Amino acid sequence: MLRGMNDIDKQIAISVDLGTKSYTIGYSPSNASKQAGQYRNIRVVCLRPGLTATTRNGYYTTPPATQNSREMLIYDLNTAALSSIPLTALKVTVESAKTEGTYTVHVDASSLAWQTTSDGGSSAKVVVLVAGLPSSNKILTHTVQNMSALAQPGADLTQPGKMANFLIRTQLPKGVVRLRFVVREIETGRMGTSDLSIRHF
Repeated sequence: MLRGMNDIDKQIAISVDLGTKSYTIGYSPSNASKQAGQYRNIRVVCLRPGLTATTRNGYYTTPPATQNSREMLIYDLNTAALSSIPLTALKVTVESAKTEGTYTVHVDASSLAWQTTSDGGSSAKVVVLVAGLPSSNKILTHTVQNMSALAQPGADLTQPGKMANFLIRTQLPKGVVRLRFVVREIETGRMGTSDLSIRHF
């Protein structure tokens, strides 16, 4: 299941391409407990040299019940952070800001669901996750922040190139080679991702 996406043709093409380069494996846990919300750790070891396993650190035994519950937010954000598939329901780009460890996350305004504010303007609420990943693709650090974008009354939010900008700061511990930015819209659950390679000098 691919959540937070609306370009199905592209996702099918990506899936077909991935299918020519990889295998998908599954398992049935020996622990039959179905306690709601229980977290189970996963560890996969490749015995054949030259193969790479891309896995989650674990999973919850039951999916969260409602789209905007805290559990659903955590599930969506963590899944998106560890996925190799880009999410494009929100159009997201990222650039480094002037202050070290600070980044500007740009979201195409036309892809957001704006709400009218009391002064006649508009606002959009999102959750932004920044995950720091080493070459092994396991999360070393993460930052999560609720953010809002505000637009003046009369602003044309459908105008090409119009962006909602979010400034976020995160730690860069040793070993991080890539940052994955995940933006999830509170109102709709739609998500977008952007990756940024880290150069160490």
